[in-house]
Amino acid sequence: MSKRKPAKPNRSRLPNLETVAAFAVVNETVVFVKKNILSNQIRRDGPKVAKSFDRLTKTEIAECSEVFARVQATLLGAIGSSKPESFESTFGRLMASALNSYLAAIEVARHGLKRQFGANARMAVEAAATALSVATEPTALDKFHDGKLSSTKCITYGKRSFPLIGELYGFLSNEFVHIGTAHSMLEFPSEYQRDDVALGLLVSMMKTLILVLEVVADLAKVHLGGQSKYWFRNGEGWSFDPSDETREWIGEFCQLEKLQRA
Repeated sequence: MSKRKPAKPNRSRLPNLETVAAFAVVNETVVFVKKNILSNQIRRDGPKVAKSFDRLTKTEIAECSEVFARVQATLLGAIGSSKPESFESTFGRLMASALNSYLAAIEVARHGLKRQFGANARMAVEAAATALSVATEPTALDKFHDGKLSSTKCITYGKRSFPLIGELYGFLSNEFVHIGTAHSMLEFPSEYQRDDVALGLLVSMMKTLILVLEVVADLAKVHLGGQSKYWFRNGEGWSFDPSDETREWIGEFCQLEKLQRA
């Protein structure tokens, strides 16, 4: 009979210590944290999370992209129409900043940073509210260029003519930006699933926000001599009063109940 070789002792495999930045003891288990953890999150794990986001939101992103393109076209006409500190150019550049923040919010969400989406989204709302104030408040343009127009004041101005600005800003502030107990939850980026409630909220917010940006940007059309489908002249100012057909489209796009006239 052949002799059986003795079993080798079961030893846990240790990482190359040159790759380890630190270690922690979690429930009596030693966890090694490697130096490349951030690089792996960005280059290895991040693309996997983004791929899951893209797969599940392909239709909704395409719908938002169409509206994004309309806003972009409107702003290009405004920016190139006049001097840098004119209303048109100032309005256009503010709204271009809002579009950048919108894009940043989506990119953050794509990589699984769901709560951080809200900070970028609120930045887009602030820029849009400032542009709206410049368009509707007689002294706002001069105050803006003098550095005397606060963004919070612009939220107050903006919601007078477009209440959704205030509602969206308040929601993003309370649920995403202002630090509360929710921020103490342990959250790590992970691949999205079809039944992910948070993903549904993010998609709803993306649609609502790009709608807000289009509504505000549409004011540039009337200042350039065109027609708006959202705004109508009300004395010396403007009122948000879209047609029934446009209201129906808004309801379908944002998955809202039929909008009622005030």
